[in-house]
Amino acid sequence: MYGELTIKGITKQIKLTFESGGIMKDPWGNEKAGFALSGTINIKDWGLLWNAALETGA
Repeated sequence: MYGELTIKGITKQIKLTFESGGIMKDPWGNEKAGFALSGTINIKDWGLLWNAALETGA
């Protein structure tokens, strides 16, 4: 599945793996669908380049 992700006003096309979790009814009789999406992005593509030092020194 392809989609668009916008971070800090920069929009890039990304590819996500899609898995259907099925359809079921909730306690009120409404149908609900579950999905799982996974993928990897490079934050540098959106200009996020910092690497702040943590309190533990890492």
